[in-house]
Amino acid sequence: MDEALSIMYECFQPIFVNHNANKIDMIPNILSSRWSSSPSINYAGFFTVLLENRGQAISVATIRIHENQYAEMPFIGTRYMYRKRGMCRRLMNAIESILRFLNVEMLIIPSAQEVLHTWISCFGFEPLDMNTKNLIKNKNVVKFFGVEMLQKKINKV
Repeated sequence: MDEALSIMYECFQPIFVNHNANKIDMIPNILSSRWSSSPSINYAGFFTVLLENRGQAISVATIRIHENQYAEMPFIGTRYMYRKRGMCRRLMNAIESILRFLNVEMLIIPSAQEVLHTWISCFGFEPLDMNTKNLIKNKNVVKFFGVEMLQKKINKV
């Protein structure tokens, strides 16, 4: 998990959630799948997916599956020295293959504005439709401010 956390901090600033006058860093809590009785900080059920080359972690993603309806992926990142080499694409292909095998229908991600075009044009995501918004409205999905939520249908083979 140390390598996964190192990659995440190379890609993202710490993201703090206020809870009972405490600031909780979201990233290590998601990576460790930390449970809480408070839904806003309950990160139970997350899996960490690593792409490795010769034992070295290159890319990492966090995934939580909500039955077979959808999976959420709040974080995906690649070490700086491996960027622009298709590593994120490889990891995404593996994740989609696993979700397809598990009969998960859709993948949901948050996207910052600066990478929105990439997720839509290169990876086939689209803004959440009304059905998906209603589906996740009262569910335990990681919430972010100032991002666009996107969805991608997982095609059956």
